[in-house]
Amino acid sequence: GLPDRDCYKYFNLWLTRCRRTAGLNTYLWVAERQKNETIHFHMLTNDYMPIGTVNAYMAKTLSNGKKKGHEKLQKVDTDNYNGIDVKKVGKNRKTLIGYLTKYITKNNIEFYLENSL
Repeated sequence: GLPDRDCYKYFNLWLTRCRRTAGLNTYLWVAERQKNETIHFHMLTNDYMPIGTVNAYMAKTLSNGKKKGHEKLQKVDTDNYNGIDVKKVGKNRKTLIGYLTKYITKNNIEFYLENSL
């Protein structure tokens, strides 16, 4: 239920931390609008990052938002956060192309970033 601007802000904070300390170097991401109108992100990388670490980084990012009084984050259980999902695409080129095509082409909606980040 977060506004687009806030989603991008928290995603960028998470990406920055992953680049600095979790080994994230090369990646491609796309935002997707969910049925509940909130955006979420799909990311593709060939850099290994431990799932526990990346979930902890997002939990910390959201926890900091809660501490700053972001009302919509108050109901997020950051102590048990497990919202980052990692799947191995594998060496099958068709699988990789299909994944990329699905999420890049299915978006025909606009995202709103009032007063840039």
